[in-house]
Amino acid sequence: MNTLKQNHEAVLNDYPPCATYKDGKLTGLRITSSLIRELYFKEEYREPCAKRVYHNYLVGDIKNPPTKPMLYGNYFESRCLGHGREGYKTESPLLKNGKKPVAVERIDMQVHAFEMVAVNMGISTEFVQVKKSIPIDMGDRYKDIEILLEGVADIITPVHIKGFDYDLAGIDLKLAKDRDNVHGEYCWGAPQFLDPIQLVLYSYLFNIPFAYLVFDYKPQDMGYRFIPVATRAMEDDLPEEYKLLARQREASMKAMVKNTIEKIVMWDLEGYPVTANSKNCKGCPLNPANNLGGTCKDVFIPQIM
Repeated sequence: MNTLKQNHEAVLNDYPPCATYKDGKLTGLRITSSLIRELYFKEEYREPCAKRVYHNYLVGDIKNPPTKPMLYGNYFESRCLGHGREGYKTESPLLKNGKKPVAVERIDMQVHAFEMVAVNMGISTEFVQVKKSIPIDMGDRYKDIEILLEGVADIITPVHIKGFDYDLAGIDLKLAKDRDNVHGEYCWGAPQFLDPIQLVLYSYLFNIPFAYLVFDYKPQDMGYRFIPVATRAMEDDLPEEYKLLARQREASMKAMVKNTIEKIVMWDLEGYPVTANSKNCKGCPLNPANNLGGTCKDVFIPQIM
C-alpha cells in the first residue's frame, strides 16, 4: 500500500548533497537556488544556522521532514511529468484507511487540467527534469574545491502563447494551495513580491527564457497562473523598464552565488557553528525539542521575563 511514509522517503532522497568532503576537507560544492535561498531571500541575508545548512544541504544526512504541501507538490509534479527529480515516481498520498484525501482528488483533476493547458500552450513533456551545471572559477583561494552552479529544469519545451512565444523555453511547474495568495514567500497572486532567484539562475544556466506554471487545489475555482520571469535570455523582447530589471537580477544572482560560496567556505573553516534563534531552531531536525532525533545542545531557549 502506498503511504505518506513512502512519499516522505522519496522526497528526502530527491535532493543529493550539495557538498563533498575527503578526509574531512571540503572538496566539492554545488550551488543551487535552494541552497542560496537558505541563506538569502530577495537579496537579504537570513542569518541561517551553519550547522543546520551543513546537515540539511551540504551532507544531507539529517533533513527537515517534508510537509504535506511538499508531498502534494511532488505527487502533482510526478503525475504531470511522469516522474520527479532523480527519476523518483511519487505515488498518491493516502489516508490510513487507504483512501485518497479530498485534496489529492482535486490535485488529480489539476493533473488533467495541466494536460489540456500544455496542449493549448504548445508545451511538450518530452524533456523533463533536465539537469545542467557549469563550473565556477573563484580564483586560487578555492582551487582545491570543485565548484558548480547547478539547476534542474522541470520542462524544456517550446511555448507558443501571446506575450511568451519561444521555440525553446523553460517551465517550472508549481502546485499551490491557492494561486491567488498574496502573503508570505510564495505569494503567487502578487508575483512582483516573489523571490525570482530560482528562475533567474535557471535562465542563466540554460540561456533560455523561463516561466512559472502554477496550479492550485483550493476547494472552489481551481485554476492556473502563468508567470514569466524577466531575465537576460529574453531581454530583446522586454519593454525598456524590464530590460534594466533583467540585468539587475542577473548581477544580483551572481553576487549571491559568490557570497554563498564564500560563506560556506568560511563556515567550513569555523566548523559550521550554530546560530541559535527562534526562527532557526523551530522545526529544525537537530533540535531535540522537535522529537526528530536531533542532539544539538546549542538551541534557542526563550528567556523568562
